[in-house]
Amino acid sequence: KKTKVKRQNIMNKKPVMHCLSMSLIIWLSASPIRAATNLVKNPGFEESAGKSEKWTITGPVATMQPSVTIDSKVKFGELYSLKMESSNPNVHGKAVQTVGIIAGQTYLFSARFRAMNIGSIDKSVLIRVKWFKGKEQLGYNYIYHITDDKDGWLLASNRIKAVHGASTAEISLVFRWSTGTLWWDDISMEPCAEVPPRDVKVGTMHFRPPGPTVEKNISMMSEMLDKAGKAGCDIVCLPEGWPTCDTGLGMEKVEANTLEGTASVMMSKKAKEYGMYIVSGLYSWKGDTLKNVAVLYDRQGRMQGTYEK
Repeated sequence: KKTKVKRQNIMNKKPVMHCLSMSLIIWLSASPIRAATNLVKNPGFEESAGKSEKWTITGPVATMQPSVTIDSKVKFGELYSLKMESSNPNVHGKAVQTVGIIAGQTYLFSARFRAMNIGSIDKSVLIRVKWFKGKEQLGYNYIYHITDDKDGWLLASNRIKAVHGASTAEISLVFRWSTGTLWWDDISMEPCAEVPPRDVKVGTMHFRPPGPTVEKNISMMSEMLDKAGKAGCDIVCLPEGWPTCDTGLGMEKVEANTLEGTASVMMSKKAKEYGMYIVSGLYSWKGDTLKNVAVLYDRQGRMQGTYEK
């Protein structure tokens, strides 16, 4: 009796699986897989050996623009790359292309670039996408994540979402404020899946350490960071110049007012301990120059970036 029931169940499953297989075949044949489409025209500068077809070379002042040529020797892709070169430290020029887009669509933008004898990539190499409705600019995005380095060719890549109401995107590959040489290749902007939203817990501190010593201030701020970490904060923002607050030291050239000082070391440890980002205002002496600095520590406790004034 058990054997008969078992056989009956198996027999019932076969037609179901058969129907599912046939349905899958019909669906696949009726639903072609869409390949990603690069919206950028002449993305690898391959259309001409002498001219940057589909790209407009421009800048704020014509005399400050870099020399722009098609290079067949230094390249990442097939035949050519776009080369920008200047001996003017105030150089400012860009290659621009406008493409049609769908409002609200998310795009994966990527570009390869190679820099030689450029003072700062962060300051002098810029990729910007502006969103337009007709002639009206609705917003913009910067492409800033460096996700790969292959033989000196860096890959900048970000997912960006077209602003609602926009119909075109203006892509700018910018070289500014440095002497040196910059090459561009393999520019891509393709529709992609939207980045799913996620919750981020942010903590801010309205707290003035009372002093009277740097050590006491660091100890109290350490306790505050413990509270933020245990509360599950993903990022915590601290006030400006807090290590020497009410100690009488102010902006003096002391150990606490350096990026390598005990306050910085403490924040690095707390960021790593709780896996959270910490932003803090610090004073930083470099030689005889005092700078007011905002420092970002990442989840591993590394100093991810600084902003100076």
